[in-house]
Amino acid sequence: MFLFPDLTTAKITLVVNVSDATPTDKSQMSLSFVTIIPTLLTIFIIIGNSMVIGACYQFSKKNNFTFSFILALSLADIATGIGMAFNLFTRIQEHILLYKIPCILSFEVFFTMALISVNLLACTTFDRFLSICKHEKKKKWNTQKSVRVQICCSYLIGITIGALPFLGLNQWKQGMKCTFKDLYPQELYLLKAFSMFLGFGVSFVLYVFILQKAWRVHSGRHIEVLHTAALRQRNNFILAKLVGIITILNTICWLPYCSIILVFGITNESNTAGYLDFTFLLLGFTNSLINPIVYAWNRRDFRDLWKKWCRCRPQALNSSRNPHSVIFVQNTPSTQVGM
Repeated sequence: MFLFPDLTTAKITLVVNVSDATPTDKSQMSLSFVTIIPTLLTIFIIIGNSMVIGACYQFSKKNNFTFSFILALSLADIATGIGMAFNLFTRIQEHILLYKIPCILSFEVFFTMALISVNLLACTTFDRFLSICKHEKKKKWNTQKSVRVQICCSYLIGITIGALPFLGLNQWKQGMKCTFKDLYPQELYLLKAFSMFLGFGVSFVLYVFILQKAWRVHSGRHIEVLHTAALRQRNNFILAKLVGIITILNTICWLPYCSIILVFGITNESNTAGYLDFTFLLLGFTNSLINPIVYAWNRRDFRDLWKKWCRCRPQALNSSRNPHSVIFVQNTPSTQVGM
């Protein structure tokens, strides 16, 4: 939730550290950095996630609940990109920020979508946890109805917290400057940071259990898995790897931003440099671009479909139809075949 720079004066105004940078001979370069890069990032976010959404619809007949979470996550990432574009637009048309609603909206659109993404990531990790660690209970706990409830709750929590400033939890005064430090009470900063850290924590705890199970299987301490069960196990661990990569990248991208908000909520001040704050913001936005890339290049079906759309030479689809008949075997402690 950092403000983009005041483009008319080439000064940087940031959400957490709202000090204005003194104009220098490098102001033109600064102007390019804070306008061109966010614009390009927004375009790539929208295009990349649109392709993921199209691929999810293409694979909708597979009845895979994980695709439902990926679809919902991509929708949130697209909205994050749109929120970033709106924030940039309000920095250009500064007179819009003289009004309360546009000012609050310029902050809350992408925070809300970032929180929704974190919540959906936790739900996706829970889906993989059931598939790998509690497979016998997955059909009972992760029904189509429960998946829809998880997705709806993820959006509802994010939208509810994002709507609090519009419902009166703000310190807006007529004629005030639209800056993050003056806009909200200190409790709201803490709530925002806590909600983000909670989503990260749930994902990490669940993924620890997933890694433990994966290690036991890889070490051979697992029952014999043949044919159809082997395919299921292989697909589960491929998706587990995918979720793990997304969890790590999501944390790397958003943790610095969340930490700044948390510190600001506790101390009501920030000691970080302006450009460092802005870099953390761009790092968080970059996560919405990384997600579709991870989806595409860690799944053969996504890769083949994207290559088909881009009119590249498609990889043989039948190559994935000749799996090993045995993936994990433990007839004796020394008998083990890997993937």
